[in-house]
Amino acid sequence: MKDIINNSGQVDNFVDQADLEKWTTMFKKIAHNLTAPNGADVYNITSDQIGWRWLERTVFSQIKPLFGDDIGLIFAQYQSSEHPIKIHNDYDVELPDGVTGEPWVSMLIPISVDHDPSLVGNASTIILEPGTDEGLWERHLSHCEPRDVVPYRIKQLHTWKSGSLVWWHTPLQHCSNNYLVTNRSKESIVIHTHRPKRLT
Repeated sequence: MKDIINNSGQVDNFVDQADLEKWTTMFKKIAHNLTAPNGADVYNITSDQIGWRWLERTVFSQIKPLFGDDIGLIFAQYQSSEHPIKIHNDYDVELPDGVTGEPWVSMLIPISVDHDPSLVGNASTIILEPGTDEGLWERHLSHCEPRDVVPYRIKQLHTWKSGSLVWWHTPLQHCSNNYLVTNRSKESIVIHTHRPKRLT
């Protein structure tokens, strides 16, 4: 089981391309389609939707062995985004009705860049920590305000691989690289989980 607190990681070959294509098709078929605040085209599955049982039976059943039986789903979504995500954390994500606990692990499954799996390595997920890195804005985060980048250095950079699983402890600050330097969009499945709150 993964050591979660203040950590992140990447599991290569988490899902093969055939199943990843099936999952993508299912999200587009049964999930609720909406436009996210950053303009991303999103197909979202929450606990009150018919796709929830499919999500638990397929995607989440492969996740639980990595992170423990006490984790639960908050929601999952397929998204195609033309606007890189800026620095943030996911800890304020809303838990499903009737669920108590805390957001625990956030994760994504890279699919493609510009809807082409062969270009997926042009995108990355960057986990940040307090510190200094004078070239960080120029190298990776030119879509962010420079003043927002100044307090951080890279804790971990996860270069996307189609079908891998990129995960991070939900309170960690993170963002996308600026893939618009070379491309127009990126596609992935995003999953948020929770666990019961603990005293230690």
